[in-house]
Amino acid sequence: MAMWPDVERLVDRYRDLALNDRQRDAIERALACDITFIWGPPGTGKTEVVGRIVEGCVRQGLRVLFLSPTPVAVDQAVERICALLEREDGFELGLVQRAGDISLPSLQRRFGAAISPDRIVERAAEELARRSTQLSAHLDAVRADIALHRRAAAAERRLQELTAGRDALERCAADADAALGRSSKWAQSQQQERDGLGPPGGLFAHRKQRRIEALEADTGLAAWPPAGTARTGTARWPSSLLVAWSSSPPPRRCAAAVTS
Repeated sequence: MAMWPDVERLVDRYRDLALNDRQRDAIERALACDITFIWGPPGTGKTEVVGRIVEGCVRQGLRVLFLSPTPVAVDQAVERICALLEREDGFELGLVQRAGDISLPSLQRRFGAAISPDRIVERAAEELARRSTQLSAHLDAVRADIALHRRAAAAERRLQELTAGRDALERCAADADAALGRSSKWAQSQQQERDGLGPPGGLFAHRKQRRIEALEADTGLAAWPPAGTARTGTARWPSSLLVAWSSSPPPRRCAAAVTS
């Protein structure tokens, strides 16, 4: 007799089960067909066959409603179904449920807590509460990570701004140093020219005096001679003079805005 497709995958250890040919035929037909009628007198193994059919249907992802004229018949079939499926995922969370009161003491003793709708609801509520707590903790951690990421991003932007400001200040300082160098050289050349002129006197004293005054105006040098000293041809220039900031050539202006 040919085996119907996937029966060994759907029914645990199917080849090793103590089933006769008619029982196997009933199981295989039921799992492969939309409608199957199974009849047999008492003691022919109908409960075992029904249990295996339900096992195969569950593993196909199907939902099964089992009905019987008497509560005891329902309980007998449910007990066998529970024995076959108690190791399946979700059994404790209501994979098999018994509607109404349980009449068979052995079913109540072995699987009553697992198949009672009220107990199933209690366990499901506990599991949901546990998962809700876990998710809340995870959500808090994610929010903290997001806040930390935002602070890190803000700090990075601030660092970039400060770096840009520092670079601008360094460029400004370099420009100022260069301008100061140029101004110092110019002032030295003016000083040398003034030193070379000496005190006004002689044939071109008036012209020399005007040049000295022009140099003093440009460089900020102290007027010669000092206050209270007569202008004479024998006066000497001081050995060193205080040179103020040169006004020509003017230094470049630079500014760098660095906010706190």
